[in-house]
Amino acid sequence: MRGIVLAVLLFAPGAGAVEDQASRLYQAGKAAGEAGRFAEAVQDFSGALKLKPDALSYLGRGVAYERTGRYDLAMADLSRALALNPDFADAYEARAVAEDQKGLYERAVADYSAALQRRPSATTYFNRGAAHEHRRAYPQALADYRAALRLDPTLKPAAAGVKRLSSR
Repeated sequence: MRGIVLAVLLFAPGAGAVEDQASRLYQAGKAAGEAGRFAEAVQDFSGALKLKPDALSYLGRGVAYERTGRYDLAMADLSRALALNPDFADAYEARAVAEDQKGLYERAVADYSAALQRRPSATTYFNRGAAHEHRRAYPQALADYRAALRLDPTLKPAAAGVKRLSSR
């Protein structure tokens, strides 16, 4: 009996093997997502999450869900990522995109704001400006489009937003 227990311990996958498999699945999901194969990305990230739940895998799967129009699933996964890492700017921004797509503009503005507090970027300012514009909060939208252009003067959609709203 003692020999069987020892054999099981010697040949059972250890924590390192599980971590390696989770990492391989995460990398596969990331590659699939970057290639636009979002259903495959969801499967890979789901496999990684079964082995090792972490904020990066929830982010990856949440973005893949968002890209396929599954906004509620996206928001749920991105909320899980934020529960694991409350300072994760990418997760706030990705959740804001899903909220924006669902027409939840107030929530999107709040999440874009949280992302900007953690990591200012021209794209995030632009996206928050667009959410403000959807809410008809034109002065805030204009301010965000201008902030986006200060960070990236080549961002044409922000320039178009400034031009469009300056005439209001």
